Amino acid sequence: MSHFSKRMGFENLKKAIQLESMDDTLKTKLWNRIQSDVFDRNYLHLTCDEHPNRKSFYSLWKYFFIEPLDKMPNFVSDYSAYIRNWFWGPSAEWHHIYDFMEFFINSFYKIKTIERTRCVFLMNHDLEIENSAYRFKNNIFVPFTDKTEIKAIEQGLSETSTGKFSPVHTHLSEALKMLSDRKNPDYRNSIKESISAVECILNIITAERHSGIKPALKSLKAKHPMVLHPALETAFGNIYGYTSNSNGIRHALSENSNVPFEDAKFMLVTCTAFVNYLLAKTAT
Repeated sequence: MSHFSKRMGFENLKKAIQLESMDDTLKTKLWNRIQSDVFDRNYLHLTCDEHPNRKSFYSLWKYFFIEPLDKMPNFVSDYSAYIRNWFWGPSAEWHHIYDFMEFFINSFYKIKTIERTRCVFLMNHDLEIENSAYRFKNNIFVPFTDKTEIKAIEQGLSETSTGKFSPVHTHLSEALKMLSDRKNPDYRNSIKESISAVECILNIITAERHSGIKPALKSLKAKHPMVLHPALETAFGNIYGYTSNSNGIRHALSENSNVPFEDAKFMLVTCTAFVNYLLAKTAT
């Protein structure tokens, strides 16, 4: 028998969006970015005036770690060992790692714009692959996902887990699984499952089987005129149209087309929030 967290989809949710955590895979990728870009390229004695990153190492030691300057290592290998012990030690929590990476990038890439652009691009790619809730923009880490979005997904999974709405839960769980697969994410089909969750709940509420969301929304309006505001009906119909028109997710795009994580996450959050809304408005 599977565990509760797996059945409910919460375990996949934690893997899908790392909001208040950082797993070892993501931490390793961030560390490797530092190691390959800086430590592996710096061999000179740190006290050498010609060292290209001498001031950066100095700044990191003095202002981030706040260590005595007379204890700063003279060799890059010793400096690297110190940072590694801190990076992987118990005192460096997930948010401290982001603090460090932010300070590190702004210290070591002040002048070398090309290298900075490359580093930020590759790091953001790692953050995306590992589904971090943050991205590096305008010299700082900014939230890419917030607690409200995660709460909406958790609520949708919980409230559809049993009873007549369990097919909705299945679609939401599948959308989340496809979003959270680190090795082979399937953002295209994650969007399909998110939309299918809305189609499914509309069919259950109206007790009719519709082909597409727009007819289902009209049926919902006819049977429950007070449930859906016309503007909301139009808005969600348009979102559905985004996935269904000639350039959309569900039709003309080739199976190899590039659907980004942002689109899949947006559709999962939006569709789950709409599911939650319909559950609340039609509750008896």
